[in-house]
Amino acid sequence: MSLLILLLIVVAFLLLTFSLHLFFTKQGSHTINYLLGFSFFARFFQVGVFLIIITSYTVLLPITHLFPIVQIIYTILYFGSLASSYLYIRCFINGEKYLKKSDLIHLVPIIFIIIHLFPYSLIGKINWEIIAKEIITGGQLSITEKLGVFPNILYNIVQLLFSVLYLLASWAVLFSSKFFSREWNINKKWMIFFISTSTFFKLLGFFAMVYGQGGRTYTNSLFFLSLCSIVLLYMLLFVIYQPQILYGYIVLSENYKVQETKVSVSTKNTSLKKIPNKEYVEWVNLLKNHVETKKLFLKKDLQMKDLSNEADLPAHNCSEVINAVLDKNFRDWINGYRIQYFIEQYPILKDNMTVEAVASQSGFKNMRTFYSAFKKETNQSPTEYFKNRMI
Repeated sequence: MSLLILLLIVVAFLLLTFSLHLFFTKQGSHTINYLLGFSFFARFFQVGVFLIIITSYTVLLPITHLFPIVQIIYTILYFGSLASSYLYIRCFINGEKYLKKSDLIHLVPIIFIIIHLFPYSLIGKINWEIIAKEIITGGQLSITEKLGVFPNILYNIVQLLFSVLYLLASWAVLFSSKFFSREWNINKKWMIFFISTSTFFKLLGFFAMVYGQGGRTYTNSLFFLSLCSIVLLYMLLFVIYQPQILYGYIVLSENYKVQETKVSVSTKNTSLKKIPNKEYVEWVNLLKNHVETKKLFLKKDLQMKDLSNEADLPAHNCSEVINAVLDKNFRDWINGYRIQYFIEQYPILKDNMTVEAVASQSGFKNMRTFYSAFKKETNQSPTEYFKNRMI
């Protein structure tokens, strides 16, 4: 038990530190950071609830006034974290920088729990000693003491339903995006670690509820305590000894060098603007190396997530470093390569191929995008450009 308490204290400290860092850091995508930070913050309060209860039982003291506050905050955050974890996984895998208007639907779980808890939890007579005992016996899903305006059986059913639906939705995002068929890299390793640990602890909550139905206490189970200790220790060691994950997704350090190998590539047609972060320049050079050597720009459906997988870099940072170093967005940068390729190929192929055919071969999906990109890159139309080259 003492080992578990020690591990929980360390985990709680790390969760709080990581979540606060993600909320305030200027590195990476703010949307991605906030979603992950919110999930960590909710987990911090979950561990806090457990620590308060288990510490009180260990030293044989009554539950303190701190427990009701932490429990209420955790309950609200938990319902919010179901959506934030799912949205984090979706945005991470699909390379989304911003949430959609339709994502407002994910406020439903939070609205439900706020209606349930307030104002009943503030004015109602709640026996927190019983709630603490039920949590330590069968977990959060086993609470029978009335905690809000809805009957507790309805609250538990809704909580279980939301948990299962969001868990299934998260795995559905992975399978529908063909995530497991992608090349094994740091992005894949991190996402599998994140969703696997989230799934494990949700299943653990279901196990605790079922185990406690027979009057047994899961915290007295040697198997449960050993399993939790092993998993928590594994999580700590995995993050600590995986610097690319620790600094690429959680800490987001601007001083961490993700790629030690120096890549020498041509900077023709792109101009680096002066920025204080050398790491950004290294990342852009690495991205350029993959785009140029593998001619990724010829793929009509090339997305940011495809490039991040190729370069083995965090997807949510790629867009930011391209904007910061090259002063272009991802689409304009890739279209610049396509225009240069078209300029090189058209004089060779014009006798046998139309402008439309060469533009399509250069990676453009339609002519409207091609003409717009050509004008932006050369300040001329294709006709004007090649006419001036002949003079």
